Amino acid sequence: MASTAIPQQPPKFVLDEFIALALSNTPAELHPYFESFRTLYTKKLWHQLTLKLFEFFDQPSAKPYRVDTFERFVRDFEGKINQLRLVEMGVKVSKDIDNPQTHITFLTSLLSRIDTKKSPEAHVLLLATIAHAKLVFGDLEGTKTDMDAAWEVLDTLEGVDGGVNAAYYGVAADYYKAKAEYAPYYRHSLLYLACVDPEKDMSTEERLVRAHDLAISAFLADTIYNFGELLMHPILDAFNRTPHEWIKKLLFTFNEGNIGKFEALAPLFPQEVSDHVLDDERRFIPIT
Repeated sequence: MASTAIPQQPPKFVLDEFIALALSNTPAELHPYFESFRTLYTKKLWHQLTLKLFEFFDQPSAKPYRVDTFERFVRDFEGKINQLRLVEMGVKVSKDIDNPQTHITFLTSLLSRIDTKKSPEAHVLLLATIAHAKLVFGDLEGTKTDMDAAWEVLDTLEGVDGGVNAAYYGVAADYYKAKAEYAPYYRHSLLYLACVDPEKDMSTEERLVRAHDLAISAFLADTIYNFGELLMHPILDAFNRTPHEWIKKLLFTFNEGNIGKFEALAPLFPQEVSDHVLDDERRFIPIT
């Protein structure tokens, strides 16, 4: 039951066989979930079944069984449930697949079964997730191709689910970070933060890294002339009481145009900033 192999075409589904196998191969604490699956599936209560599946997938002890449950159970009725919720489910369980090629195969297989016109948000979320997987595995060209395809659909939508926007802007920011393109990273990273709750959705370390990268990109981008939006963002609080708190002070000092304060902070600059010069007392210009 814990295998992560992805069947190309699942065998004919037999509910009782699936439940019996699950009950024999999973810990007793998970058995009530499978009994609920049986009842809700039989009654065709697809919304309630979706909620119960998310509850199941959130259980730490369910981790070894999530991919198998998705592929052998959810796939049987995936066309009957909300497609965005289906993709969210698929994205969640895909994180359990360690093999890069199998991971991407799982996601692209799901993508092929999503109707873009009927479920554009689901399509965008899945494309953004595939783009992120390719980025992690070092395929920058593939990442950009999928990002562009996702944006082509996303740009036509209104009232988009926050998680969908976050997935797109998150992978776009990561892509531009990998390419060391400071201005696009800065813009997309701020858009990503507008879609999430940093306190709830990001760890302390993630907030600090994001704040650091935003600050450095603000200094080094050649088309950012005002840090106002960043200075008002609570993400900068991640610097408080850390060895990097000087960066926050520098941002505010730099934005004020106070050269005296700036020079007083200069000895604190690490190599990443001190390798650049101050141009017209406002801009850092990277050495090319």
